Amino acid sequence: MFKLQPKPTFWAKVAISIPGEAKPVPIDIEFKHLGRDGLKDFFEHLEGKTDIEALNDIVLDWKGVDATFCEESLNELLNNYPSAAMSLFDAYRREAMEAKAKN
Repeated sequence: MFKLQPKPTFWAKVAISIPGEAKPVPIDIEFKHLGRDGLKDFFEHLEGKTDIEALNDIVLDWKGVDATFCEESLNELLNNYPSAAMSLFDAYRREAMEAKAKN
């Protein structure tokens, strides 16, 4: 049965590009679910925020990373892999706006 109240979080695979590796490495990210108004507010208020500030608003946990999720570890990921921020934002937008039916 379809539920009008979604779960407050969702998991999505995010492919992180690693310099020198042929294929991106997938990690599982737990994102905060935002409804239409929340998404609008989130994207409208990105200007002036750093990547870490913005991602702290929507990223809650991860799996497949050799460190426990916290702001310091997230910042280390973003610092060591510059394309990671865009990968996280793209995955979030895709999952939130283009969620697909699962078979």
